Amino acid sequence: MALNCKTCYFTFGRFQPPTTGHAENFAGVKKAAGTHDYRIYISQTVDKKGSNPLPPDRKKFYMDKMFPEHKGKIFSGPKQPVAILQDLMLAGYNEVVFLVGSDRVSAMQFLHKYNGKLSSHSARLKLNLLEVETLMVIPLPFLELR
Repeated sequence: MALNCKTCYFTFGRFQPPTTGHAENFAGVKKAAGTHDYRIYISQTVDKKGSNPLPPDRKKFYMDKMFPEHKGKIFSGPKQPVAILQDLMLAGYNEVVFLVGSDRVSAMQFLHKYNGKLSSHSARLKLNLLEVETLMVIPLPFLELR
């Protein structure tokens, strides 16, 4: 019996504000995914006087304009990594790779404890593969804004 595996690579960030520097991160996600799907999830955090001034819908608007090569791969909605895993599972993915900065790999290992458990939304998170790996940034040529 062959296993039906559907794999998605994803990253998650504040992108406050989105910059051309994020293009290197997104290129890294796309390259790591290879022939598999990939997604870029936008943090829902916003505050008026802190370091998160843009609401998620505004960030998504700017990101779609700034990074047209990733349009359709940028998602807003889930508020934290466990909710993103549930979103991916409900979208039909059963193998997931979370790409983070090297300083965040150990901090995100907690996600493994949720696999096979009921979530706060009464959905069981069940993935065949759940990995947290270092995102390799792909240096891009200087991008001139027009």
